[in-house]
Amino acid sequence: MVGLARGSWWILNRLKQSATDLLLPPQCARCGIDLPEFDRIPLCADCQAVLSNDDAFCPRCGQFGQRHGGDGTACLRCREAKFRFDSVISLGWYRGDLREAILTMKRPSGECLSTGIAQLLAVRREHLLRGFDADCIVPIPMYWGRRIWRGVNSAQVLSEELSRQVGVPVLTGVLVRNRNTRPQKDLGHAERFRNVRGAFSLRRGYGLGGTRVIVVDDVMTTGATCNEVTKVLKKGGVNAVCAVVVGRAATGR
Repeated sequence: MVGLARGSWWILNRLKQSATDLLLPPQCARCGIDLPEFDRIPLCADCQAVLSNDDAFCPRCGQFGQRHGGDGTACLRCREAKFRFDSVISLGWYRGDLREAILTMKRPSGECLSTGIAQLLAVRREHLLRGFDADCIVPIPMYWGRRIWRGVNSAQVLSEELSRQVGVPVLTGVLVRNRNTRPQKDLGHAERFRNVRGAFSLRRGYGLGGTRVIVVDDVMTTGATCNEVTKVLKKGGVNAVCAVVVGRAATGR
């Protein structure tokens, strides 16, 4: 099931998007101004600039401004960290305008912004996304009760748009969140890892053995959630996991 007929599937989705653009001329998904011409990214140039970071980031933990080792695999800060995921792709620092955008994405009214930011991520990090050669994309799931209360899972919206942009299928039902964990933002470093321990499981019926998987979330701070999800995926036979996030917290604490 994973990876079949990628080319035809991607072409059909791009044709569908082109038809939509002809009927509904685009506006910036963040500030609402009219865009001067059809573009792959529904964000104006100013918004694109404040929502992304062109500085180098560590390929191991995704943090910006960190010097990595000579082999390009880890920065000094994360070299000793016991991360289970193999790499991280991030769009920018989780602060300022990007932080405010991510908070907006967590509301139903922010779905269009999530889509625009996913497209920005796909363009700015295209060589890294394609270089990972993923077989599928898996969003970090929300607990069902929180999903109903919030009305949207921004990780799922991001995943679906990234899937359309890079031509890799998204599997929205492969992971299950078993319990309603405490919000990570209220916890310290060690508490975050304990909070998500055992919180995820694989749903039966998905053949993931030998695959390479992109895991998508909106923010990474300590990496605890992506770490726990990776543990579950690799126990299910996944070969490699790349965590793709919009915002990367600066301190990792």
